[in-house]
Amino acid sequence: MKYLCGLLGSVFAMASIVWEIEHWSIIKQTGIYFVCTSLVMFPIAYITGWMEHTVMGCLIYFGIFVIIFVFIWMVQYFIWKHKIEAINKNIHG
Repeated sequence: MKYLCGLLGSVFAMASIVWEIEHWSIIKQTGIYFVCTSLVMFPIAYITGWMEHTVMGCLIYFGIFVIIFVFIWMVQYFIWKHKIEAINKNIHG
């Protein structure tokens, strides 16, 4: 199980490279990051028993994953938006 958790962490770390590709839109970056992480997270969660092995268990797990993903994305978005606005304010006086 520890190897699967290591794999999961590695995928999240590797997928974060999409945020460095500046010519991609935020939508494209987010979509690719979501697909990469969820394609690895879901099977690992299933194998490790982090979800019930039923259709409803899978749907609930995926729904929770989406809710957490959106929440974290929004928090990060507004944090960075605030930081950028502060930098622009300092630049433009």
